[in-house]
Amino acid sequence: MELNKWIESIGGVGPAGKLSLAGLHAVAGLLGEKPRTVSSWYRQERIPSFTAGANIVLKSKGTV
Repeated sequence: MELNKWIESIGGVGPAGKLSLAGLHAVAGLLGEKPRTVSSWYRQERIPSFTAGANIVLKSKGTV
């Protein structure tokens, strides 16, 4: 599964097809990251660091 699809599955997608602010906060809280950081990953402005990537794999139980 791709990172964006996983973020959407955890946070939910709003009616406009965008990730909601509450969903963004939910994913950020799960990963222990700032919502702005998760948002930049979602918009593909930045890629997760090695440590964050390992945490994503751990929290997603290997689906990402």
